[in-house]
Amino acid sequence: MRVLIAFLLFAFAPLLLLGRAQSPGLPEDSKIQQTSHQADPAMADIPRNEPPSCNLDKIILRANMRLQEFVENVNRITATEVLVHERLNRAGKSKEHERRKFNYVVVIQEPQPGKLILDEYRNGNGGKFGFPGDLATMGMPALALIFHSDHRDEFDMTCEGLSTWRDRPVWEVHFRQRKDRPARMSSLRVANKSYPVRLMGTAWIDSESFQIIHLETDLLQTIPEVRLITEHQAVDYGPVRFEARDISLWLPQKADILLDSGGKRFHHLHTFSNYQIFSVDYGQQISDPKQDQIPN
Repeated sequence: MRVLIAFLLFAFAPLLLLGRAQSPGLPEDSKIQQTSHQADPAMADIPRNEPPSCNLDKIILRANMRLQEFVENVNRITATEVLVHERLNRAGKSKEHERRKFNYVVVIQEPQPGKLILDEYRNGNGGKFGFPGDLATMGMPALALIFHSDHRDEFDMTCEGLSTWRDRPVWEVHFRQRKDRPARMSSLRVANKSYPVRLMGTAWIDSESFQIIHLETDLLQTIPEVRLITEHQAVDYGPVRFEARDISLWLPQKADILLDSGGKRFHHLHTFSNYQIFSVDYGQQISDPKQDQIPN
């Protein structure tokens, strides 16, 4: 489960990133180009190739296989994380800006089917440690697990069809959390009380490898108790090669989060680099490295 925490206000949950990438991250521009198949009457008699059909069951099955690889290997990964924290005014302009850098470690285990446990550490500390302001955004790795078999049945999914994302052919899959199932994917914690967060969104899944390369979510419904009206997340994923283990994983490269609660607006940008294999037994204490200072 991913979790978002506002120290004074509320708690929340986003995504995670790790690995030692041997190629640069995905480009910054993120336009979605929808494949066009408009018919030209003058060309009606000319044969043409039909676009491939969208087999949703196959897409979900193959995406789940990729995520199983992630769950099996991610408990051995560490990364350098840079967090940009902004508090925004009503016009969306930054009125508070801060950067922090962490040694980031994530441990994911599945001790039994249907029970995924995620622990993450920043500079050797768990929880809200190191987050500035009123908000802690945690649990980054969990978001893509919407397509994992442990969570798949909590969502209704539809396939929009074949499109492109940054010049890559992708399947565009929409998802909405089912109201007849418990919301286990995301939660918001205010003080000592936790509120389930129901999500809807879209995943762009590579049509050949079935890796999730981009994912966006929004609130399916607001949470009036804490006046949460907006929670938008956008995550880019990229390939990370681990030569020592002879494996490649697609891991988050960047997570962009916008939140509006109680009239307060926040923006968090998480970026990840220097991905490495990190071997740790569950429960082993993680060392507390120095936190690098980043100039604004």
